[in-house]
Amino acid sequence: MGDDQYKIIIRGETFILTGNQLRFDYPNYFASYFRIQPAPSRNVASRSAEQEISLRDRDPLLFRMIESYLSGYDILPLSDHGWPQYMSKEAALKNLLADAKYYGLNGLVQLLQSSSGQTATTIVTDGPASPAASNTPAKWRILMVRCFTLQLSLASSSPRTSRKR
Repeated sequence: MGDDQYKIIIRGETFILTGNQLRFDYPNYFASYFRIQPAPSRNVASRSAEQEISLRDRDPLLFRMIESYLSGYDILPLSDHGWPQYMSKEAALKNLLADAKYYGLNGLVQLLQSSSGQTATTIVTDGPASPAASNTPAKWRILMVRCFTLQLSLASSSPRTSRKR
């Protein structure tokens, strides 16, 4: 049986995402809107009848990066052509962070904050406790980000010895 498909329309551009993509960084705005559970459900009655959403206040070019992230791809560091050309690379990262917060993608928020050197302040929840929720990729990504942030913090706070010549 194939995975359900969900249509997300952003400023007229259509994106088709699967339930697995929308579970990648669970919980999030789309999982809530489409009533997607942390593990695929065979119970058709529990699924949302609504399988389309239209958003006019978000950027479709930034959403392409989010779509890649939800597919499990590394989106950082940004390539020279990996962001909307009408904004600077710094603005694209800032706007991508704003969209990640808007969509409730806490794993992506943490990833973006750690890459920019910001202190991660997002509270991450894993949704309902279940065997499937305990094995979500988002948990591992968040753990890796926290370890990396700790390493950076320790490296920057350690005294540096300089040699006098």
